[in-house]
Amino acid sequence: MSKIKLPLLNWLVSEENGHYATNIYSGSVGTDPEKGCLGTRTFNYRAYVKIVGEKKKHLFLIVIAFIIGPWVGGCEVTDYECKMFKCTERGKRKAEKWLSNKSEKYGF
Repeated sequence: MSKIKLPLLNWLVSEENGHYATNIYSGSVGTDPEKGCLGTRTFNYRAYVKIVGEKKKHLFLIVIAFIIGPWVGGCEVTDYECKMFKCTERGKRKAEKWLSNKSEKYGF
């Protein structure tokens, strides 16, 4: 079971009469409930849908994982990784598992 959950696919992308609207989802693991990311190393991620093709459109779920060092007047982004999945429920579950595995790899 994945500890990171992504939103419903119809929140990430919706289609009406051939026109698509997309949203970007982001989250983090390791933030302090009182201080946020101030002085804390965090695992961060983003997910969005990429639409490829003119007439026959193909949808891909893109997920990005990265670490942000402790924020003390500036922060450093490291260990940036990106992966593409099919924009299906199965693809979303695979993306959640991939993100969860990455967070565990970095100790979150």
